[in-house]
Amino acid sequence: MLGISLATAVLADTEARVQFAVPASTLPAALIELARQAQLSLVFATANVPNNPTVAITGTLSPRLALERLLEGSGLVPAYLGDNVVSIGPPCNSAADCAPAPAAAQPGTGAERYVDARVIEQIIVRGQLRTGSHINQANYLGSGPVHVLSAPEIEASGAQSLGDLLRFMPAVIGNQTSTAVSNGGDGTATVTLRGLPAGNTLVLVNGRRSSAGGLAGDAFDLNTLAPAAVERIEILKEGASAVYGSDAIAGVVNIIMKSGYDGVQLGTQYGSTQRGDRATRSTSLLAGDNGSRGSLLFAATVFEQDPLWSRDRAVSRDADGRPRGGADLRSSATPAARFDVGGNTLTLDGTAAGTRPEDFRAASDEDLYDFREYTSALVPSERSNVYASAQLDLNEHTAAIAQLGFADNESEATLAPTPVFTAFESLPLTVSATNAYNPFGTDITDLRRRFVELGAREQLNRSQTARTVLGLEGLAGGNWEWDASWHWSRTESEEILGRLIDGDRLQRGIGPAADCRADAGCVPVNLFGPPGSVDARQLDYLRAATQVSGQSRLYGLEANVSGPLASRAAGELMLAAGASWRHESTSSRAEPGNPAHALGGSDISAASGNRSVAEGWGEVLVPLWADGEDAHRVDLDLAGRYSHYSDFGHTANGKLGLRLRPVPSVLLRGTWSQGFRAPSLLDLYETGRHTQAFLTDPCAVTANVGTLPGCALPGDPTRTQYLTVIGGNAGLEAEQSNSLSAGLVWTPARAPGLMVALDAFRIEQRDVVDASAQYILDLNARSGAFAERVLRDAEGNLQRVNATNINVGERQVSGADLDLRYRLPALPVGRLTLSLETSYIHEYLDQLDPSAPSEDISGRFADEASGGMGAIPQWKSRLGLQWSRAHWEASYRLYYASELEEQVPNSMRRREIDDWLVHDVQLVRRFGLLEGLRVALGIDNVLDRAAPFSASAFNDNVDGRTHDLRGRYWYARLTQEF
Repeated sequence: MLGISLATAVLADTEARVQFAVPASTLPAALIELARQAQLSLVFATANVPNNPTVAITGTLSPRLALERLLEGSGLVPAYLGDNVVSIGPPCNSAADCAPAPAAAQPGTGAERYVDARVIEQIIVRGQLRTGSHINQANYLGSGPVHVLSAPEIEASGAQSLGDLLRFMPAVIGNQTSTAVSNGGDGTATVTLRGLPAGNTLVLVNGRRSSAGGLAGDAFDLNTLAPAAVERIEILKEGASAVYGSDAIAGVVNIIMKSGYDGVQLGTQYGSTQRGDRATRSTSLLAGDNGSRGSLLFAATVFEQDPLWSRDRAVSRDADGRPRGGADLRSSATPAARFDVGGNTLTLDGTAAGTRPEDFRAASDEDLYDFREYTSALVPSERSNVYASAQLDLNEHTAAIAQLGFADNESEATLAPTPVFTAFESLPLTVSATNAYNPFGTDITDLRRRFVELGAREQLNRSQTARTVLGLEGLAGGNWEWDASWHWSRTESEEILGRLIDGDRLQRGIGPAADCRADAGCVPVNLFGPPGSVDARQLDYLRAATQVSGQSRLYGLEANVSGPLASRAAGELMLAAGASWRHESTSSRAEPGNPAHALGGSDISAASGNRSVAEGWGEVLVPLWADGEDAHRVDLDLAGRYSHYSDFGHTANGKLGLRLRPVPSVLLRGTWSQGFRAPSLLDLYETGRHTQAFLTDPCAVTANVGTLPGCALPGDPTRTQYLTVIGGNAGLEAEQSNSLSAGLVWTPARAPGLMVALDAFRIEQRDVVDASAQYILDLNARSGAFAERVLRDAEGNLQRVNATNINVGERQVSGADLDLRYRLPALPVGRLTLSLETSYIHEYLDQLDPSAPSEDISGRFADEASGGMGAIPQWKSRLGLQWSRAHWEASYRLYYASELEEQVPNSMRRREIDDWLVHDVQLVRRFGLLEGLRVALGIDNVLDRAAPFSASAFNDNVDGRTHDLRGRYWYARLTQEF
C-alpha cells in the first residue's frame, strides 16, 4: 500500500542547506524524520522501502545530499516531482518505464532522474485524501477551506487534551463542554465550530463516525482520544452534509490517528500553575513496527489533573460581582434559614438558638450566601486511553485493516452544599405550624436554607468508550481505490451526585409533628437553628444520592469506491461513490435506589430510543478547463447524498463547488451546500427532567413591572434558580441548513513558502430544535406568549418553566477566516515559520421563535446556564512563530479574543467584558548524546494575564470556554525514542 510522509511545509528548496540531526533508525522512520527537519514532502510505497538500519545524518547539508546519503545502498532513488514533492522508489528496469522528473524540478543529472514511472503514476493518481471529499486529489487545496493541525503543531501547543487544543482555535466559539466547566459539566469535551451547538459539528475518527459521549449523547467526546496518538487534525470549516451526512452543518473535525510508526517512544509531561495548583501529569507509550507485508501500532496514555478552586483566584472567589461592575449573585438559600412569615422576610439574628420568634430579625438584601467558598472551578480528572491499529497486505493491491480504541475517563466536580427552596421545589414543602422546631406556630411555605452540615455536593462522572473498525481496502483496475469496513463503538456513562436531600423525607420531617411521630422512621428536622443545628441523626435521615447510567451505541457497514471515470483535455474526470448502513441507540435510566425527589440535583429522566440509517452518496470532480502547463484551470465539484432515517423519514442534500486558477499564484474557490442535523435520540425521547436552572426573571426588575405585558406582578429579585422541566419530543423533524463559502488562496512565486487564504462564509439554519427556558421566560414577559409554559403564583413569583423541545428556531451566521502561513527559506540562524489564523463573525442572527425578532448576538456573551449561546467574540485569532536549528526548536504563540457585551443579571444594564490577549512559549532541545531524547519546556500565559470578569457567567465570573482561569502555567515534557 502507499505510504505518504507529509511535512508541515508545502514548498521547500532541495538545495538550501539545513542543519540535520536525524538519528540512526530504520529507513522508513529516518525518511519521515528527514522530511520533517527539511520540510519536504516525501512520498513512498511502504512495500518498496525495507526496514534496513540507517546511519545518523548530522551536520549542515542540502536536503538532496542528505537524502542521497540516507538511501545509499538501499536500491532506492529519489524523483523530484516538484519543488515540494520527492518520490522514493526503485529505479526503472527499461527505457519504456523510465520517466525523468520535470525539468524545473531536476536538481542534478544523476540517477535521481530515473525512477520507475509506474510508481510515480500511482502516486500522482492517488494523490491525497483531505477532509471535505471522498476523492483523492494531488492538489490539496479543495473548493472548501480545510485547516490542518499536524503532529508537530499539536506537540508545540503543549496541550494534554484535544479539548484544550481545539477550544482556542479561532473558528471554535460558543458552548463547547470541557473540564473547564464545573457546575453544568459532565467531564466530556466537545467542539463547536461557528458558535453553533456541538451537535452541529461532525467529529470523525479516521474519517468514520463514533458513538456520542456523556449522558447528553449528542456529540463526540474529545477526551476519549489522547493527543500523543494523533497524527493530525483536519478541520473543514463549511457545511458538508452532502459528503458526510447529519451534523456537518458548521463543519467537520476529522481526527487522523497515527499509523506507520516504526520504533518505540516513551513520553512524560508535568505541569503546574505559578501558584502551585492545577497540576497535570501524563505518561504515554507509542510503539510500532513496519514489516514487509504490513504494520502494527500501539499507543497508550494516562493523564491526571488536579482541581483549581473558585476561592483561589481573585476574579472567581466572590459571587458578589458588584465591586467589579456586575451583580450580586449570592444565594438566598443561606446557612441560617431565610423565610417569610406574615409578609415579612426574616432570618436568624446572629448566633441565636432560633427557638423563639425574638431570635429572628428582618432580612436585608445583604443576608445572602456566597457559595464560591466550596466550588471547584476546574475539575480534577483522570483519563486512560489505548489505541491500536494493524494493516496486513494480502497481496499487491489489497490490504486488511483493523483499528481498536478504548478510553476510561473520570472527573469529579465539587458544588456548594445543597440548597432548599420550599416554595419552588418539584414537590410541595411546607413547614407545619406543629413542627417540633417551628417557633412561630404557623405554616411556613417559603423557607430557604443551605444545608452546610451535609458538606459540599460531589458530582462524579465516569465513562468508558470502546471502538472497533475492521475492513479491507485496495486498488482495482490500476487507478480505482475501494474500501469496505464494519465499525462498532459504544460509550457507557454514569453520574453520581452525592450529599443531596431526600425530598419526601424532608416533607415528613418538617410536616405535622403528629404525622412524623406516627411514622416509625421519621426524624423531625430543624430548619430554624444556626448553621450546625441539623444534627447527625437528622442528616442521616435526610442524606441522599442519585445515580444515573446511560449508554450510546453505534455500529454499521460502509463501502466506498473512487477513481478516474474518464479522461478529458483538462484532466481526469474523477468519481467517488459509496453506501452505508448504521444503527444508533441510546438509553439512560435512574438506578432503582434513587429517591423519588432528590433536592440539590436534577431529577433524573429516563430516555430510550434507537434508529437505523441507510445512506448513499456520490461525488464528481469535473475538470472544465486547463492550459497546457496546468497553471490555469477550472474545476467543478458536485456531491449528493440521500439519507433515510427510520424515525423522522428521509432527506436529500447536495453540494456544488468551484475552483478557478486564473493565474498560477491565485486560486479562487467557492461552495454552496445543503445540510441537516437529525434530532438526537435524547432530543426525541428524553422524559421530563426537573432541574433548578439559573435564570433571570425579567419580572424581578422593578422597571418592567406593569410595563411589560407578562409582568403584572413583581417577581423575587433575590432568586437566581428556578424549577425548570426539560423534555424530548418524538415528533421533531430534522434541522435544515444552506451554506455558502467563497475565498481565494494566494501562493506568490516570489515568496516561496507563503500561503494566504481568505474565505467568507454564511450559514442559514432553520427548524432549530430548542428548549431555552430563558428565552421562553423573556418572550413571555415581553409579549405574554408561552403563558402555558411559565407558571407563577398569586403573588407573581415564578414557580416553574416548562421547556420541551420543538422545531422553532432559525439562525444565520456570517463572517470570514484568514489563514496565513509563511515558511521562510533556510537561513544561517535557522528556519522560521510564521502562521496566523483569524476568524471574524460579522453577524449571528438568532431567532428562537418565528413571532420574535431576530437578535444579533455577535460580539455578545450569554451563559449556557441561562439558555444562551455562550461567548460569540467577533474576532478570535492565533499567531504562531516556530524556529528550528540543529538540535534546537522554539515556538511562540499568541491567542486573542475580542471584547464581549453582556447583560448584567437582574437588571437592564449592559456592560463590556474585556478582550483577552495571552502569550505562550516553548523551547525544545534534542540531545545527540542520548539519541532520540527530546526535552521541551513551556510556559502558557507568560505575562500571567487574568481571565476577564463576566457578570453573567454562572461559573466563577469567567467564561471558561473562551478564557483560561489558570494564569501563568509551566510544563516540562521528556520524550525518548528507541
